[in-house]
Formats: sequence, C-alpha cells, structure tokens
Amino acid sequence: MKRWNISGIALRLLGYALMTVASLVGGSLLFALFDELNRQSGNLGTWLMIALVFALATLVWRAGHKYYKMGIKHSSPSAEESVAKAPRPPVIYLRSFLDDSLASHEEPSYEMAGGVLVENWFSQPKSSNWPRL
Repeated sequence: MKRWNISGIALRLLGYALMTVASLVGGSLLFALFDELNRQSGNLGTWLMIALVFALATLVWRAGHKYYKMGIKHSSPSAEESVAKAPRPPVIYLRSFLDDSLASHEEPSYEMAGGVLVENWFSQPKSSNWPRL
C-alpha cells in the first residue's frame, strides 16, 4: 500500500496555483496595459506599471516554481523506503578520488564507430589551428 506524503502534495499544489495565477493575472494585466499604451503613446506611468506588473508576476511565478520543486522533493521516497521496496540488495561502487586528477591529464579516448576510429567529443583536436574551448 502506497503511503501518500501530504506535505509534498500540498506544496506541489501551492506551487502550481501560484504559477497559474501569476501567468493568468500577469498576462491579462500586461495585455490591458499594452492596450492602454497603444491608445496613449508615450505615457511614462503606463511603462512603469508594465515593468511593475512584469516584475511581480515573475517573482510570484518563480516562488510557485520553487514550491512545486520542493513538493516533488518531499513526495519522493526516502532512501530507506527505496531500499526496503527493492528486491535486490544494494550495490556500492568504490573508487579513489585520485582517479579524478588522473582522468583530467589522460590522452583523448578513441572508439570504433561503424568501422572507423573516432575521437570522443570532449577531447581537444591534435592540430593547433582550432581555438581552445
């Protein structure tokens, strides 16, 4: 039986509601302000209102997006739940951190692709005519 995480669901709904309100209200206000600007060109107050509405709508939308992402994190199962539900035992990969420094000084790797030896995407070309990335 699946256990519902109420806080994750509530945060996702709050985030979705904030993003929807910011999009609909901000969009309709901006549409009305631009319509007014077409009737009275050169009105500085209308331009300031457009900037203010756009900034507030963006802030509300970003807050809603953060709540939505936080809700997804709260809704995801914990590591203990995932391990308990998985039929196989966990696998742990061990490696030395010295490998990171060694990997940055290696020669480019080559692979066979369709019978042709191809240099991988992240290596530097051999000729010095190419600019460094």
